[in-house]
Amino acid sequence: MPTGFPDDKTVGKKQWQAGPMSAKQTVFFAALLLAGCAAPNFADQQACTNGDPDPAIKACSAVIESGQFAGAALSAAYVSRGDAYDEKHMTDQAVADYSQAIMLDPKNDIAYYNRGLSYERRGLYEQAIADYTQAIALNPRDDAIWHNRGTTYYLKGNHAEAVADFTKAIALSPRGATYIDRGMAYLSQHLYDAAIADETKAISLAPNNATAYYDRGVSYAGRGDHKQAIDDITKAIAINPNDFVYYHGRGRAYQRVGLIEAAIADYRAALKLKPGDPPSLRGLQSLGATP
Repeated sequence: MPTGFPDDKTVGKKQWQAGPMSAKQTVFFAALLLAGCAAPNFADQQACTNGDPDPAIKACSAVIESGQFAGAALSAAYVSRGDAYDEKHMTDQAVADYSQAIMLDPKNDIAYYNRGLSYERRGLYEQAIADYTQAIALNPRDDAIWHNRGTTYYLKGNHAEAVADFTKAIALSPRGATYIDRGMAYLSQHLYDAAIADETKAISLAPNNATAYYDRGVSYAGRGDHKQAIDDITKAIAINPNDFVYYHGRGRAYQRVGLIEAAIADYRAALKLKPGDPPSLRGLQSLGATP
């Protein structure tokens, strides 16, 4: 069963707004002043905290290797270079830089958060949870950290813990993405009414979110309301007609209500988008149809 977690999360790497003096740059310069260091030239600090990853890695490396910076200032530079490595999918180097940042400044919640996300993406869920937990201890008002720890609990199969963290994130900032994900955690526990309520709230906040309609449709199907499931998944397909999962899900609902031709058409549509998809092939086989 697909999850409701969106690819483009508001809870991704901690990045700061771009501009002549971004928040990240402000933190960086504040750290320099506290450390009694002279600021690097403006071009270098711009390149280290903004822009393409290759120039950022070069500029941050120059700052790190200059010997002028220590403590929080040097920690900030390691975080920036870690972010650039992460952009290039150089996860080992990113984790190493976040770890160095933490050693230099144990109160750097961003370093813990970003390292946690790197661990999460590698499937190292225990390490990710540990880092998110430390980030929460340092910055308990950031809903993104609660959300990502909830995501990691979900991926581990700890759905009750995921619900608790998503609930905390919602209390801090009621985002549609968090309602979607808590709804999926409820759905995984067969708490269909709670899941439907969350997906409905997500739809009210983001009416064009295909995932919310699809997940609510799956929740309706779990409750046995296949006609309502078909309606919701049809809306999801109208918003995003390129996701094979939606066609397979609607095909199953059509099959449950005896609309065999419609089910066959949806299974074939799913296979057109993802050739060889095993569940769709099984669906056709169960109906005596061919791809």
